[in-house]
Amino acid sequence: MIKVTIVCALAFICIIQTKSAFGAERSKSNEVLLEQLVIKNASISPALYTLERTRQYRLPITKDGDRKCTFGVDKFFSQIYVVQLKIGDTILKQPPRIAIEFTKSEQAELVFVPEHAGSYLLGCKGGPRKLRRVKVVVAEPHTAK
Repeated sequence: MIKVTIVCALAFICIIQTKSAFGAERSKSNEVLLEQLVIKNASISPALYTLERTRQYRLPITKDGDRKCTFGVDKFFSQIYVVQLKIGDTILKQPPRIAIEFTKSEQAELVFVPEHAGSYLLGCKGGPRKLRRVKVVVAEPHTAK
C-alpha cells in the first residue's frame, strides 16, 4: 500500500495553490510523457530529466524492492504545480503538496507543471544513504522568433 501525505499549513494557502494558472485547464495533447522513474533498492533511474517551465508532464513511477522510500519531499516538489496523482485506482486532483511513501513494490503516476526554472535533485528519503539521485533541469520555455 502506498501512503500519500498531503501537506497544507493553512487552508487559505491550499486554495491559492489549487487555483494556480497551470495544470487543470491544460490540454492532454500538450502533455509530455516522461521516461518511467524506477526506484530499485539502492538505484534510481533515469539519471536526468530535462523539462520546460509551464509545460505539463506525466511521470510514471515504479518502486521495486522492499526498502521503504518517501518520495516527494525534495525541493523540486515545492517548485511544481501538481495536476494529478494516481495510485492504483485512486486519483487525487490538484493536491496542494505531496509526499509518496512506498513501502514495497508499487506504482504511481504524477502529472505536474514546473513553475520555476532551475536544477533540482530527486530521490528517496528514508532509504539507503548511497541511493543515487535523479537530476531534473527545468529551463525557460522556448519561444518562436
